[in-house]
Amino acid sequence: MVASGEVVKTITADDGLHEVRIVRHTDGTFGFEEWYFSFEPYNQCWLPSRQPMRTLADSADTAEREARAGVDWLIGQSSQ
Repeated sequence: MVASGEVVKTITADDGLHEVRIVRHTDGTFGFEEWYFSFEPYNQCWLPSRQPMRTLADSADTAEREARAGVDWLIGQSSQ
């Protein structure tokens, strides 16, 4: 699976195995996608953590705020 739009920012967890991608959709809206790295023998790659979801935000900053409020490992983590 590929991201649903152009990735404009990636936030990586401290463990390096999880990330949130802030994306710009083709219609000009923004959203985020959560991904994790799989170590399965035949599937060593980045995979989406959830069913594909389309978040709609007016800006990349708004999409990032939504991710920081809704993704467990990001909650309470300061932006850098």
